[in-house]
Amino acid sequence: MSISAEFAVGSSGAPVFNSKGNVVGVVSTTYPLSASKNPQMIVKEMIPVSSLKKLIKRMLS
Repeated sequence: MSISAEFAVGSSGAPVFNSKGNVVGVVSTTYPLSASKNPQMIVKEMIPVSSLKKLIKRMLS
């Protein structure tokens, strides 16, 4: 899931909070999109908590 929140490279694993202070995901990766050597946009990805819960349930069963 892509997000617009700012976070630095190296933030993988950090929690992503909603406006109520609830954790809604975990920072996954960032990568530049560009047509040349200069990035046009930085894509920021997170893993939603719901997906993490499903993975943990599968791993524990």
